[in-house]
Amino acid sequence: MVVSDEVVSAMSLDRGAQFLNTTGDSSVDGVGAGLFAVEQFTLANGLQIWCKPRPGTGTVALLLQVRVGARYETEADNGISHFLEHMLFSGSERWTEQEIIEIIRRCGGSWNGTTDYEETTCEVHLRAADLLTGLDWLAEVVFRPALLEDMIERERRVIIEEKGGRLARWLVWLDERGFGYDLGRAVRRKVFPGSALGLYVIGEDASLARIDRAALLTHHRRYYLPNNMTLIVVGDVSPQAVRAGAEAFFGGFPSGPLPPRPATPPWVRRPLRLRLHGPEINDRAALMIGGRTRGLADPNRFAQEVLAEVLEHALIEDVRYRQGLVYDIAAEVVAFTDAGLFTIATTCDGRALGRVRNALARHVRAACAGEVTDAALAEAKAALVGRALLGLESNLDLAWWLSGEALHLGPGAQVPDYFAEVGRVTREDVTRAAQAIFRTDAVFEAVHRPVMTAGRGVRLLAAGLGLGAGLLALRRRA
Repeated sequence: MVVSDEVVSAMSLDRGAQFLNTTGDSSVDGVGAGLFAVEQFTLANGLQIWCKPRPGTGTVALLLQVRVGARYETEADNGISHFLEHMLFSGSERWTEQEIIEIIRRCGGSWNGTTDYEETTCEVHLRAADLLTGLDWLAEVVFRPALLEDMIERERRVIIEEKGGRLARWLVWLDERGFGYDLGRAVRRKVFPGSALGLYVIGEDASLARIDRAALLTHHRRYYLPNNMTLIVVGDVSPQAVRAGAEAFFGGFPSGPLPPRPATPPWVRRPLRLRLHGPEINDRAALMIGGRTRGLADPNRFAQEVLAEVLEHALIEDVRYRQGLVYDIAAEVVAFTDAGLFTIATTCDGRALGRVRNALARHVRAACAGEVTDAALAEAKAALVGRALLGLESNLDLAWWLSGEALHLGPGAQVPDYFAEVGRVTREDVTRAAQAIFRTDAVFEAVHRPVMTAGRGVRLLAAGLGLGAGLLALRRRA
């Protein structure tokens, strides 16, 4: 039997509506029930612990999150949080770098470290039977780094390579004058004026060159305090075992005065238009539009996620498949603890930029006017819930999900049930979210359109060579 695309689409929308309206809570036949229920406790030294037992999985994921990142830096020490994260794994008071690696390798596990704007996180993923090994390893690596001089110089070179090599000062100068490529950074610098959110997490050449052992030690002592951390444990373990192990390996580290949190950037109460003109291979245009949000603290953040899903699907259907103007287009909610961005971004042939911009504006106007249909709403909510379920099958993935909530929730605060929150979003909620984001006094548009392409460069070179040849011929005649 041949089934038309329209029938398939209608069937899928109907199933999506049934999926979200069956029970009105976070579960569908028990799927996802209690996934975000977390046991929380705090050690005497202030270390917060989140434990999510998942019996039968056989593994355990441990994340130790430190509340420090690029947002706590200045231009002078930009990159120091990421630099210190590198140094954590280069040797400790007890172990050499090779021993740090081998302890986890011999268990068949994995480890990693990441730095972002508001947090630095060390992870280890092991068999559940190796819980105590993981706790011991994290405590040693995070609280007792050796910070050896020769290792510092080595990691400085590694970080320079990680960021793509050294950049000449004139390239930075050009970037600051609009001849760059990074629309995301350009938007953050304008939407969050005076904030470190406009810095690069990895740092700049000049600031990386200034970081020495004394600076790393100071940074570690100031921020790597147990009362400035959350230990997240997800896996086939009991809360009692986690608490006992945490007490044994982390309880002896003293707390300290908490460093101040970064100030919330002021709101820019005017529309922003940004233009970048860095050279490209061909005439490709990058476009980003959106508005500011209140981040993880925004009461509308779940409606914003639904709105992003609705707009992304509608734009893919229109601009990608119906008009064939772009290859990919994405709507995204970027959330920090107290501020955030809602963005729609794509790239296209420079000659099609006007048509793409008009299509984006048309769909945004429809969302602000309350024209999102019940079918589109149900499909978006079903897609978000399904994607979350599939993405949280791993203990490590769930631990990372919880780490985002741990950044802004106080001790003992209930973790939002994502499935229930998405299920409660109404058409009116989506309309209000769209109207708040795309306010005429707060919306932004950023475009990268190259001032020079390879084709133009070749033509200019050819013209220059032709002019030079003509002048040479005239000189010879003379």
